[in-house]
Amino acid sequence: MSIPHTKRVTGTASTGFTLVELMVALAVAAILLSLGIPSFQSTITNNRLTTQANEMVTLFSLARSEAINRRAEVRVVPVDPSDWSQGMSVIADTNKDGDFTDSEDLLRLSSPLEGESILTADASNNLTNSYIALNSRGALQPVGDTFAYQLSAPTCTGSETRLITVATTGRVSASRLDCP
Repeated sequence: MSIPHTKRVTGTASTGFTLVELMVALAVAAILLSLGIPSFQSTITNNRLTTQANEMVTLFSLARSEAINRRAEVRVVPVDPSDWSQGMSVIADTNKDGDFTDSEDLLRLSSPLEGESILTADASNNLTNSYIALNSRGALQPVGDTFAYQLSAPTCTGSETRLITVATTGRVSASRLDCP
């Protein structure tokens, strides 16, 4: 009977990385991260502005919807009358007492803009009051007005500006603009 011939392994096989290989891998990773982080900051800024613009669109859409459902005037009022970026509230005269100052008149309150975002009113806005009113049909009051706001980052690059427009009909839209 013959015994099959087996091959003997005379050395030990390497199963890990050498220190040099690890150092080269870390150096390559550091270089790739240093190239990718600036563009990631731009992505974060764009996402923040898009979220804030969508929150404003939602707030104005809620005001329009409530005005139509309640068949009454609903207002969007800044928390700070001199700075709309400090937050806004949607209010309605829920108890029909002729004012908009009761605690139950508050329908929604938005938080201030984060990340040093800048909200500026368009020069064509004709704000005679410190609020925007929507009538029982959901249209802006006084009829014929339109409002536009620009939302941008302090260090604006590329298309990091959002234009939020409230049309005469009360419909709200948001679009991207290139930085000035």
